[in-house]
Amino acid sequence: MALIQAISRTIPLSTIPGQGTNQYLIGDASDGIVGTFSVHLYNSGGLGVSVLVKARSRLEQAYIDNAPFLAIPYLGLNVNGAVGDATTHGTAPLTTDSIILIPATGLQIMLDVTYTAGTGKIYWCPMIGAAA
Repeated sequence: MALIQAISRTIPLSTIPGQGTNQYLIGDASDGIVGTFSVHLYNSGGLGVSVLVKARSRLEQAYIDNAPFLAIPYLGLNVNGAVGDATTHGTAPLTTDSIILIPATGLQIMLDVTYTAGTGKIYWCPMIGAAA
């Protein structure tokens, strides 16, 4: 499993090498600018995947110390095909069509993806404003 900086706002999931099981860095939230990330998992055909939301401090010392990424909660707008409760935070792995918001102020956000089959995509976007 590789730690990959996601440059494009779309992460393809398929059998093509490099498009499956990886740890995808989607960015650092900037205090006062970006406070939340939106993430949309799309199952376009037989997708077998598990996506965990993880984070660590965005301070440079965390990189130097190789601080671990730890699981964090998210707001589930739609989790694994079911309408979520946007007033409570969840931590369940995303396994099929889902839309979530990740409160991220002061954190570097990573999606820990375990891919097994099919095709799909992860769309993600930093959102300007206070954390969700």
